[in-house]
Amino acid sequence: MNTMKREGGFTLFEMLVVIAIVGILFGIGDITLSNLRNPAQEGQSLTSASLRTVRARAIASTSAYRMMVTADRLGLQADTGTDCNAVSWTRQPTYDVILPDKAIFQNTSWTVCFNARGTIALVPPTPLAITDNRNHQFGIQMFLGGAIGLTP
Repeated sequence: MNTMKREGGFTLFEMLVVIAIVGILFGIGDITLSNLRNPAQEGQSLTSASLRTVRARAIASTSAYRMMVTADRLGLQADTGTDCNAVSWTRQPTYDVILPDKAIFQNTSWTVCFNARGTIALVPPTPLAITDNRNHQFGIQMFLGGAIGLTP
């Protein structure tokens, strides 16, 4: 008698069912986790880190560093000059900030300049506000001594 021995393994149908279930679970997880993302808060973190870096760079290089909101309000542009009253500024794209998708600066003409001592020549009159598509708003407050405060 010839009897067939069944070898261990999975059938093609079983493999396809498992792949379909895993795909459904990943889809549910992606939808759930995307709601946890907060572009305005991410933008606040990126911006404050860049401002701290630029302030440290101003102190280390004994130059003035200026950060200003770009025309499209999607980032900050970094420039360096001899002092905060300089006529000509040199672009420093290394320190530029680009906000995450769906986040935007609310201020259109916000500018801050760190002098060689790390202090601010003129404190911006309003905090730098960042909002996203779900109307979350976060801010960054600058202080005369160069300190940076985060506002919820």
